Amino acid sequence: MKLWRVSDSKQIAEIKGDGRCAESWAACERELTFASLKSITSSDAKKHRDKSRRNSRAAKARIEADAANHENFIEKQMALTNAVALQHEAMHALNETGTNVSRLVEQFLERNKP
Repeated sequence: MKLWRVSDSKQIAEIKGDGRCAESWAACERELTFASLKSITSSDAKKHRDKSRRNSRAAKARIEADAANHENFIEKQMALTNAVALQHEAMHALNETGTNVSRLVEQFLERNKP
């Protein structure tokens, strides 16, 4: 989320992080923009208002995309954690099976000695 100075169109701040904070910041920014528009002529105000709405929609879309990406990341992280746990269990089962097979072969050979 970026904050721009209306008078010279320069960026004066940028916020990164929690989407809820960004939404709250965007609402404050819209209120500030609206207040500053009162001093501009009506045609300029309409242009500013339209631009602000477009920027607000774009910011909202970015926030929603970030939230979806974060959700997707969490799901993939959980899937990977579960896969690693299953792999560990499978390796343990294979090690146990190998030990049991070796023991059975030794017992068979002992019983069937000529």
